[in-house]
Amino acid sequence: PSVSNPDQADGDGDGIGDSCDVDLDGDGVDDLSDNCPLIANADQVDSDGDGLGDVCDPDDDNDLVLDGLDNCPLTANTDQADIDGDGIGDACDTVNDSDGDGVADEMDNCLNTANPDQADFDSDGAGDACDADADADGVDDAEGDLCPGTTTDPIAGVAIESLGKNRWAELDGNGLFETNGKNPTGRVFLMSDTGGCSCAQIIEICGYGEGHVKHGCSNSVMDTWTGLHDRAEEPPFQCKTD
Repeated sequence: PSVSNPDQADGDGDGIGDSCDVDLDGDGVDDLSDNCPLIANADQVDSDGDGLGDVCDPDDDNDLVLDGLDNCPLTANTDQADIDGDGIGDACDTVNDSDGDGVADEMDNCLNTANPDQADFDSDGAGDACDADADADGVDDAEGDLCPGTTTDPIAGVAIESLGKNRWAELDGNGLFETNGKNPTGRVFLMSDTGGCSCAQIIEICGYGEGHVKHGCSNSVMDTWTGLHDRAEEPPFQCKTD
């Protein structure tokens, strides 16, 4: 009655006209303190702390992506990353399966690469699908590993004691070929020298006979395969033919 309001507007229907109502939305919070004065929000939740209550803030997490388009409307994620394509951004995906392979993130050995089988050939904790060197032979798979899936040499009967003179095999998985100690030339062979191939794999590729199977790869085989006969060139990784 003391404030002119010919339209008699009363948005919250409380019997007090808007022109003289100190709580226009009727939520119990005075307009001067209300972070959404025209929309009822008694709890005054303001997720991003920008002074606008969530119920009237078009961008509740203040990540510059409007709530209607935001795959994490209450968690800032400007990049909108959603690696498993489930419509829930990685930043707020409560399923905790970022790559959508059915394995929870906390158990997944390839967090951002789908690998439901969780294969880990070298048992290093990184799944084969995301492990740059899945067989841990010192040669990255994408950089020329000629024999992916290498383990220690599964040559029948070969142990350090049965390696022939100047014969080689990788027997303990440390990436260094063993010999029997009779090594007057001082040669050293690493798995990286052989392109990630074990003696057994070289034998299989080249079709070498029982002598190599029983006693390990000879100096000449190793030299030819690794290219030590021509140090100016890249290793040819080829079989000895004579």
